[in-house]
Amino acid sequence: MSELSYNKRFQQERPDIRTLAARFMNEMLCSQLESFVQYIEQNKMPLSIARCNTWQSNFKGKAVFRIEIANGQACMNDIYGIKIYTAGDPEHYRAENRSIIQANLEQYLTSLESDMADYFKSHLPRCRGCGKCKPGVVLELFGRTHSAVCACYMYEMRVNNPDEVDYEMIKKFIDARKQFIIES
Repeated sequence: MSELSYNKRFQQERPDIRTLAARFMNEMLCSQLESFVQYIEQNKMPLSIARCNTWQSNFKGKAVFRIEIANGQACMNDIYGIKIYTAGDPEHYRAENRSIIQANLEQYLTSLESDMADYFKSHLPRCRGCGKCKPGVVLELFGRTHSAVCACYMYEMRVNNPDEVDYEMIKKFIDARKQFIIES
């Protein structure tokens, strides 16, 4: 009998986020993540397994954020990311709707505080060569051109190994996403 892949073992075992964090991350990163997990629990934002090493929180049936430990199935030590959804639901890029995506993002960012809009622009997802949109697309926000943006994840903002300042912004973006869902 062949040995199960890591992904299959993960699906069978369904470890909790703290267990997996302790397995892949150093003590400092575990401590930072623990503070965020406590915030999630205090605010009654349940996490469910989204895929290998990834947990997601939904609000009214729509994705709000994901926590990805060890860079997902790549199983890299000492890295985790928090991905916050913004102006739309995850969908793959289509050339005919880039202007719609740009307009949605500009409208969404205009409703935020200026420091949040700047933070989002500085954390635009860069193309990693997944093959779907390689080498990325050009996105224009507020008259500024951003190149090599991953078209697959334009509605998402990802922060790797966030620090305290990042967590404050992440919490603001979580609140903004929930408000966006309510108003949609």
